[in-house]
Amino acid sequence: MAESTVAKNMRDGTVTVKVGANSYVIKYEEGTMQLNVPGPSIANYLDRGRLADTVGGVPSLRYNEDQPMTGSFSAYLRDISDGSYVTAPEFILKTGQYASLWGSSLGANAEVKTVDLQWDIVGTTHGDASDHQVLLPYTVLTGAMAEGSPNKVTINFSTYVLYPTVT
Repeated sequence: MAESTVAKNMRDGTVTVKVGANSYVIKYEEGTMQLNVPGPSIANYLDRGRLADTVGGVPSLRYNEDQPMTGSFSAYLRDISDGSYVTAPEFILKTGQYASLWGSSLGANAEVKTVDLQWDIVGTTHGDASDHQVLLPYTVLTGAMAEGSPNKVTINFSTYVLYPTVT
């Protein structure tokens, strides 16, 4: 089948936070998911200060250190924290049910609390052969809350794998 001819938009996506059997679909979000995939850094070895050697004009480029993927998305603030259910702000505040019951995707004894972030994009509704999914394992969530009309939660993330799993 050929590449889809339908441009996807914010109505086609959902963002889900997961750790093991626990999952939370971000509700009342603006559809602002942004993912930066830098890949490994590039080392540029100069030839006496020049980008390329003077004979062949070819730069000396090598892959260097891996860089984490980063991104963000925002949602409307509906609740801060509650002992009986998880809320979006708990992921950045490291409180409530998220802190006490969810654990880490790195394992039970992990120092750093990570989640698996999943971005689903509907395709079959638009005639695609399948729906689409971007999985970001080992993701650390941080963020901010802001007052306004409406109040918002912005969740920033860093994912500690080189590339996402895409299906």
